Amino acid sequence: MKVTRIIGGAGTGKTRTIIAALEKAMSLPEVGRNPYVLGFSSFTRAARGEAAERAANAWGIDKNTLERHGWFKTVHSVAYRQIGVESGQVITSKKDDMEWLSNALVSDIGLKTARATGVHLSFP
Repeated sequence: MKVTRIIGGAGTGKTRTIIAALEKAMSLPEVGRNPYVLGFSSFTRAARGEAAERAANAWGIDKNTLERHGWFKTVHSVAYRQIGVESGQVITSKKDDMEWLSNALVSDIGLKTARATGVHLSFP
């Protein structure tokens, strides 16, 4: 797996650069012209949506299908998808949720309370 990170201000060509890299990756034998094994993640839905639209146009596929079945996701949805959280499911600081999260991550998660600010997770 290859990860590319592009940093720059608004209008500097970040999305164009990433789409060009993804287009180049589409020609790799291990990708096999399958756009659903490539991806883009961003902290905002707007950036994710724009990248998915540009990629869908470049590859001649439907943007909504690419977002739904591919890896054009926000950073948070990638994390949720990786640990198996379903859409609309909320992880709280309750004991049952922490046990579920520990099992999903195959890691013991300890809970530590801090002042009146709430619960903090600690990973060993």
